[in-house]
Amino acid sequence: MHRSWTKNTPISLALMSALLICGIGCTYEPGAPWGYLDAQLSIEPIDDSGAVTIVEQSIVLEEMQLRAPAQSTDAVGDFDPSDPPPEFTLCHQNHCHHEDGYTVSYEDIEAGIGVDSDGPVNVARRTIDSHLDLGQPASQDVEFRIVDQVSLNETALTIGEIFLRAQVSDGDETHELEITLAMATQSLSTGISYSVDRNSPERQDAEFSIQWPDDLFEDLTHLGDVIDNTTESPIAVHGTQNSALRDELVDRIHENSAFIWIEEYGEEQ
Repeated sequence: MHRSWTKNTPISLALMSALLICGIGCTYEPGAPWGYLDAQLSIEPIDDSGAVTIVEQSIVLEEMQLRAPAQSTDAVGDFDPSDPPPEFTLCHQNHCHHEDGYTVSYEDIEAGIGVDSDGPVNVARRTIDSHLDLGQPASQDVEFRIVDQVSLNETALTIGEIFLRAQVSDGDETHELEITLAMATQSLSTGISYSVDRNSPERQDAEFSIQWPDDLFEDLTHLGDVIDNTTESPIAVHGTQNSALRDELVDRIHENSAFIWIEEYGEEQ
């Protein structure tokens, strides 16, 4: 029996139309990511330096962020997300898509971001809240879901706390120190280069490492005073006790540590 393709054509067109509509609609389905970035963070122990020997150490990782170049728009005040501002194609999930491909949050659109605004903007954030023993090299895996098309150019890591139990030799005497460094007021950051869009792989890998200062305990201004003027053992160093030494160590870590992005072939950036 001869089959007429004419009869099947409307069905095929309807099916193709349905698939096309679904494809377009699913692109902006709430919660559906454009891709994933699987980050692995490697952390080496902090080395002994000066007259200080570290006998125990640990770190608390708070969160990690992915950032993109700052984009901007004129302030529009209150607006209706169903009616995107000029040059924006879609507003949903608390942000709007610009025709050039980047996204801006509702809050930023209402408040306005200057055209020459400095610094990158956060596009993905993951709470880690992980306590790691640094008696040996440690690692932490972090998975990011990226819900927008974006070019990533920076990542930042927030360290909650570093704990060090150390011994300090002072002539014939050895002093015990328990050092708690609250670090969350600042973060370590490094440049990266990843694109998340229609042409990028669904999953991309990123490897990072932290390099601590080699001379963390060398020539500390307040270490001698703490040892000379404290009779307790172990000597506590934290926010309310011997805080000058604590602040000196925190500043040295922030200023001299390196947060490094390692590309696929192991080249440090």
